[in-house]
Amino acid sequence: MRRSAIISLSVFSTIALALISFGIYFIFSAESSSNWEKTSAKVISYKIVSSRRQGSGVIKKRQYAIQIKYQYDVKQISYTNNMISFGKGVTLKSSYKDRDKAIKWLNNSEFARNKIIDIYYNPKNPNKSVVYKGINFITFIPLILGLFFMLLIVFVLKKRNDNQNA
Repeated sequence: MRRSAIISLSVFSTIALALISFGIYFIFSAESSSNWEKTSAKVISYKIVSSRRQGSGVIKKRQYAIQIKYQYDVKQISYTNNMISFGKGVTLKSSYKDRDKAIKWLNNSEFARNKIIDIYYNPKNPNKSVVYKGINFITFIPLILGLFFMLLIVFVLKKRNDNQNA
């Protein structure tokens, strides 16, 4: 096997193992949040984040995502966080094509500034919290990608081995 092929397989193997490891950790973290304590939090601020995504052809279209920050108290200690869930990260809602529509949705939602929302915090580490607890589909993506890379590596190695034996 050529040196460049070995390096490429090593890089892909490292990426695959890192994604699988992180994916397993991520799933266990999300699952453990199912047992977190519920409390009330106040939405104290929001941020509309813009990014560009590939549109049709070479045109890049701007899209907007909503992030919120909330404050809650546990045992008379105040905490601030912006985590939505294990999977969504800090993004509450995304893929708005218009900034004003994102703001309008936010202002008419339960997540408008100064609204009280339910959140879930880790009783062993109260500074960790989420708005939505548990596992969702997005939680599995790192594990799925890692397994995909690993299968791709196995396929390439098998194909190479078959070609050498032929």
